[in-house]
This record gives sequence, structure tokens and C-alpha cells, in this order.
Amino acid sequence: MRSSTQVPRRGYTLVELTIAIVILGIIAAAMIRLMVSQANFTSSQAAMRGARSVSRDAYNILMTDLRMVQDSGGLVFAKADSIRVRVPMAYGLVCKHSAGYTTVSLVPGDSALFALGTYGGVAYRDTTSGVFQFIPVAAGDAITTESSPTLCTDSATGPGIATISYLPVNGVLRTGRVARVKAMPAAPVGTAMFVWQEILYAFDSSAAYPHRGRGLWRTVTGTGAANTWTRDEIIAPFDSSARFKFYIYDQDMSQAAVPSAISTIRGFDLVLNGLSIRPASGDTKQKVTKVTTAVFFKDRRDQ
Repeated sequence: MRSSTQVPRRGYTLVELTIAIVILGIIAAAMIRLMVSQANFTSSQAAMRGARSVSRDAYNILMTDLRMVQDSGGLVFAKADSIRVRVPMAYGLVCKHSAGYTTVSLVPGDSALFALGTYGGVAYRDTTSGVFQFIPVAAGDAITTESSPTLCTDSATGPGIATISYLPVNGVLRTGRVARVKAMPAAPVGTAMFVWQEILYAFDSSAAYPHRGRGLWRTVTGTGAANTWTRDEIIAPFDSSARFKFYIYDQDMSQAAVPSAISTIRGFDLVLNGLSIRPASGDTKQKVTKVTTAVFFKDRRDQ
């Protein structure tokens, strides 16, 4: 007589195992795809942030200098990829003229900016036209402390800037200065003046990231000698479309072409299209962030 009890099942059939493996494969493929997608997205966002950082840093650096450039005589040279400007380092008043130099009283300013600057020349305000007249330095010229600060006494014979007991005014953690600068014999005593440095900004091939874009180069002249330029790549990389565009007399829109007379230029559009340092994951091209901002010269006037 046979027993009616069934033999216990000891495993899975081949069909069941195959179905389970297929299901697990589908789930794993979906998870891998999701993880790759998330990694690519994160990499893409990081690349975009890097590109934006390039644009923003360049904007901050350029605006610090360009917003102080005078509307007449402040721009020396202009091309689509480069400009040369005379940037004020310190402002003051003319106190007295002496043989070979002029004594001036400088207002308290950014001591770090002044210390890091390179003496390129002086400029004084023409009292008739209101336009600053620029006088470049020669080899050997330097700014020195005036040995007789009483020359700037807030008097008719030697005006200073709010001097106290014949000494430079003391600001909050900053001190004014009575100094000898390049001779300005035509400058009326008491007229406004400033000390400037000449800076060349140019978009050129990047040394920091070769073959991956252009860099923004900053070149400052040495004292009175054309062969003492110091050139530094301050930020990179930029797209090949990064450039300067020009606002001229009585125009609301900037133009790409450099005008024949740069004296008609009243400001720039800074096209600061930054690049990421490298392509994002899953991509073959560097990310580009398009940034354009305008800056106009100080004391801007139209014809």
C-alpha cells in the first residue's frame, strides 16, 4: 500500500531561477542608470559652478580697476581682446611746485592698493575744461615723502586736505600723506590730482590650462621703463567668445568694432564667458557660462 504523503520540495526550478535573475538584472540596470545619471548631473553642476566662478572672479577684478578710469585720457589702447587703461591709485590736491617735483596732499586711501600699485604717472584737473591732464613718469621717478609737510597747510599759499596741526589727516586705520610726485608745473595750486598706474588687460592663450581656453592676463608697467612690464594670468579659462565691446558717444548699445578714435569710447561691455576646467562626466566639451556686464568711465560725458 502506497503512502499518500507528498515528498517535500527541496529547491527552485530552473525556470524560477531564470525569472528571478532577469528581474534582478532589470532592477540593477535601472539602479546603475540612475546612479550614472546622478553622477553626470552632479559633475555637470560642478562644471557650471566652476565656469561661473571664472566669470564672477574676472568681473570683480576688472570692475575694481575700470570703474575708476577717467573718461578722457584714461583709455590708452583698445582692441577686441585687450585694453590698456590708466587706473587711479590715490587722489589728492596740489600744494606747491618746486624744482623737479610737485608737492601734493593725498587723501587717506587703501594702503594695500597703493603699496601693490606701480607708479605710472600723475594727472591733474584742468580748471578750465574740467578734464584731467595725464603726465607719465620717466625712468627713475618715484613717489617720496615730503620732508616739509607744512607746505600743505590749508592756506592760500599751500592748501592741503583737512590737515590737522600741519600733519596729514588721520582716518580710521588709514592715514593721508604729503608727498613729492612728478612735476606738474601747469597744475594750479589747490587743484585736484591723482596718482595712476597703467594696466593692460588681455584675453590670451591660457598658460594655467593649455589648450583648454583663454586666460585673462593683467600687465602693469614698471616705473618709467617700457621694458619692465610684469604679466600675470589672473583667472582662466575663458571661452573664445570672451572679449571687450565698446560704448561710444551717445549710443545706448555697445558695438563689437573698435572705433577709429578711442577718445569716443565711454565704457565697455565685458563679455566674460567662462569655461569649466574640464568637461563634465559623460560630456566631451567644457561647460560655458555666459556673463556680460557693462562698466562706464568715471565722469562719463557725451559729446
